[in-house]
Amino acid sequence: MKASFSIDNQQDFYQKIQKYIGSKKQNYGREDSIKISSKIGQGRIDRYLFSSGLELQIQEYLTKEPVSLTAEINYANLGMSWVVSGHYQYYLADQEFDLKAQQNILSYCNKVQGCFELQPNRRVVFLVVYMTIGWSDRIYY
Repeated sequence: MKASFSIDNQQDFYQKIQKYIGSKKQNYGREDSIKISSKIGQGRIDRYLFSSGLELQIQEYLTKEPVSLTAEINYANLGMSWVVSGHYQYYLADQEFDLKAQQNILSYCNKVQGCFELQPNRRVVFLVVYMTIGWSDRIYY
């Protein structure tokens, strides 16, 4: 499966991911969960929003076929990713990142193209913490 789209904020990204690979979205206030469509495989994306503007995602995938999602990222964000198990491969602005279990990365995105790829029959679990640049105006004292 291949898909390309443009995103203007983290919420937009989450909605597009649901459109292409999700089947069910459950909302629990500041927590969301998307179950991966059984046509694609198994897995889920759990998302937790904090009043400070930080967002935590726990993503787990086991796909039946290759998945390639390409996005034009039109907003500034800082992301910290940790691979818990499996293999996570993605591209940002023509740079390849190939992370295996127990590896992590800190990345900054702003008006770049990114591509996220999943290999079939390979389970991957990773954690991502996002911070949208300009988030300080949402901090509660």
